[in-house]
Amino acid sequence: MSADFHCWDPVLKLQPSDPDFPQKVDALYETEEPPSPVLLGFTAALLERYQDLTATDNTAWSVGPLSGEIIGRFMNVPVRWSRYEEAGPFVIETAQRFGLCCYDLAANRFYMPGRLNRPTA
Repeated sequence: MSADFHCWDPVLKLQPSDPDFPQKVDALYETEEPPSPVLLGFTAALLERYQDLTATDNTAWSVGPLSGEIIGRFMNVPVRWSRYEEAGPFVIETAQRFGLCCYDLAANRFYMPGRLNRPTA
């Protein structure tokens, strides 16, 4: 069992409060857009703290490779339920640092990025 965090570039203009949010997320899985550089950097930062599941079973991630969860400017970050309390805040903080929106599905909480926290290229 896992707790999922949806993270995305604000340009997608997704709002979890939108009744069509689940359908809009599902539609993203139909695209073949390559992973965005921001989400690749975000994933690398997550893997600095917790190794990929392809490297070890002792990790917070419930799937591997974690980079395989990136779809263009959107990513699902599945965290093992047993590590949710530990890794969840790290996912949210890291998303904020990278200027990404982050929706914690388990807690039904949506975190908007802070403009000052967006890394510069």
